[in-house]
Amino acid sequence: MLGERLVMIRKNYKYSQLEFSQVINIKRPVLSMYENNLRLPSLPLILGLDTKFPEINLHWLLSGEGNMFENSQKEELKKKTGSNAGQYKPTPSPHLAKFFRKYVVQH
Repeated sequence: MLGERLVMIRKNYKYSQLEFSQVINIKRPVLSMYENNLRLPSLPLILGLDTKFPEINLHWLLSGEGNMFENSQKEELKKKTGSNAGQYKPTPSPHLAKFFRKYVVQH
């Protein structure tokens, strides 16, 4: 489920719930609800994750299919950011158009 994948992302970057909630600009209890599948994240939050973590495969995040990382960019990200991806200031992901076509326009 989506909440479990959010936990996987958070743990991959070694964030506590509080740290991760601050990085993605939500309150820790809200993150807890998302991680426990008690609430679904909003579209702006999903898009914010894609902007802050462009190496994360949006299709995987939303569906569980495929790999967590797009094109195995994990090592490249570590070189750019050290161990903390929250310091990386990415440009908008090229996957946004694909995301909108598949998940927003069709539904």
